[in-house]
Amino acid sequence: MASYRLTRLADQDLENILRFGVEQFGLQPALTYYDHLQRRFEEIAQSPLQYPSLSVLSGEYRRSVCGAHAIYFIIENHSVLIVRVIHQQQFELP
Repeated sequence: MASYRLTRLADQDLENILRFGVEQFGLQPALTYYDHLQRRFEEIAQSPLQYPSLSVLSGEYRRSVCGAHAIYFIIENHSVLIVRVIHQQQFELP
């Protein structure tokens, strides 16, 4: 399993994270953090079962913490669907 895709909400989350990062920290640090998130998506796709499932969400969702953000995803059809990328202090899933 080495493929992943993002939901529309996850894609919007990434855009917001990048925009916020540029405004608060500058272009280069924001791009570095964005790249870090992208690398984590690839790691998740390679070994999704190493990340804990969230039984509170019916066990279907898994979570990986990356920097200040949590990546919520599900495994489906031999690939990973990144559902949301939200700040660790938030908890808002569809």
